[in-house]
Amino acid sequence: MIGRPRIPPLADRRGFAYVMVLALLAIVAVTGTGFALFARMEAESAAAHTEALQALYVAEAGLEYGARALKVYKGNSAWTGVTDQAFGPGTFTVTVNYSPARPNGTVYPTVQLTSTGTVRGRYKRTVRRRFKLYPSMFGLAVYSQLSIDERDTDTVVTGGVASGTYASFPSIDWTAVAASATTTLLGNQTWSTPGGTKTGDFHITGNLTISAPTTVTGSLLVQGQITLTATALGTTITVPPSSAAWPAAIIASSSLKIDAANVTINGRVYGNDTVDIKNGRFTLKGGLYAKKKITNDPDSGGAGGYTTITYSPLVTGRAESFFTYGTGTTPARTLKLDPGSWFLVQ
Repeated sequence: MIGRPRIPPLADRRGFAYVMVLALLAIVAVTGTGFALFARMEAESAAAHTEALQALYVAEAGLEYGARALKVYKGNSAWTGVTDQAFGPGTFTVTVNYSPARPNGTVYPTVQLTSTGTVRGRYKRTVRRRFKLYPSMFGLAVYSQLSIDERDTDTVVTGGVASGTYASFPSIDWTAVAASATTTLLGNQTWSTPGGTKTGDFHITGNLTISAPTTVTGSLLVQGQITLTATALGTTITVPPSSAAWPAAIIASSSLKIDAANVTINGRVYGNDTVDIKNGRFTLKGGLYAKKKITNDPDSGGAGGYTTITYSPLVTGRAESFFTYGTGTTPARTLKLDPGSWFLVQ
């Protein structure tokens, strides 16, 4: 006779279930601890990544701070950097290396800025960037914030030349211009009388076209475009010796165009847009400055045109009062970024 299977006592089954529950609890505990540890590590890793990225941004801010400090630093002594400057979630420290070691009025050094950004005292990033350090915009013979297109070899420049620089371009202070002017002319003006003579500081609210030989003793402060046309051969803008301390300021709120004109200027020439010189003879003692592109092609018509520019600090000083830089500080120097010089040290 076949007997029935033996059923374990209830106590034995309870003991087995208890062991299984303990095993499952152990597995859950280990797994949970692992997940918690993993989550914590992920959170710390994300926080570290975020703060390292913040440190990089703080370091970049240090480069911007250093560039601005170099731009406005006065005199020939070198700016020496800054330590633990607070910015956002951290601080930056900027060190400066000059080559040659001491900037002066004739040698334009290369400057290397090294900026270290620190967040929470432990996350650091260090970046470097190089600049070319020039005198101020108005300490150069020719300056363009954009570019200089030199198309003719019949050009002689005595003095510094710079383009595409890091410096912010000033704005024309037309309130100061209006206050300085001896004569204000409203709207567009055309001076077409041969042999005409203009004396004084002229503030013109529109465009100015000079289309005949004209002598201007003083300044042309034009809120539009200045055009010296093909019939303006012999046009001169001069400063008599008795007013050497107040040289001419030829300022155009728009562009300045010299086309087939024989132009002689003693003073500062400033175009708030482009400056175009072509097919003529242009002689300047002072300085030439443009917010955008300068195009120099004096012999484009094959008539023997040329350009001669000689920097003179004596005849560029007056127009300084006609410009504002927004912050109330006139930059003492101009920086040009060395392309490809940005480097992440760590």
